[in-house]
Amino acid sequence: MSGKKDMDEEKSIAAKKSGVFLLVVDESAEFKVALKSACDLALKQKGHIALLYVIEPPGFQQWGMVEEQMLAEEKQKAHERVMAAAQVVKDKLDEMPTFYIKEGDGRDVVLEVIEEAGDVEALVLGAGGATNPLIGYFSAKGLSALKVPLFIIPDTTQI
Repeated sequence: MSGKKDMDEEKSIAAKKSGVFLLVVDESAEFKVALKSACDLALKQKGHIALLYVIEPPGFQQWGMVEEQMLAEEKQKAHERVMAAAQVVKDKLDEMPTFYIKEGDGRDVVLEVIEEAGDVEALVLGAGGATNPLIGYFSAKGLSALKVPLFIIPDTTQI
């Protein structure tokens, strides 16, 4: 009898928990559509949202003070954008998402976060009029490096 009870408890726990949907934060309209879609998915699947903002390295490194100031401004902008997106998640799911602000090449940082987090169920990216370089990379050359499904959410507001 206890075996059935244990199985029921395991099913109940599994039904309550799902993986994490990882989104890369940017300022595009496509991101906003992808964020809302990911929230809907997380709500249906009892999942969670993780937000990643990637600070790309500056193209030049000749003036240390200028570079430091640019990096500080970029970190501030990253924090503001992530917190704005986090509020959307909070409003839809009644919970704060996990968030990451990391420096580096976007493709490498995405893969690092997926590996480090360990519970990412899918990478969710928005697609629209402008090309998203992460979609181009992960749907072609980088597909074999991506260990989770790639969800590409079209921006239907432009249709």
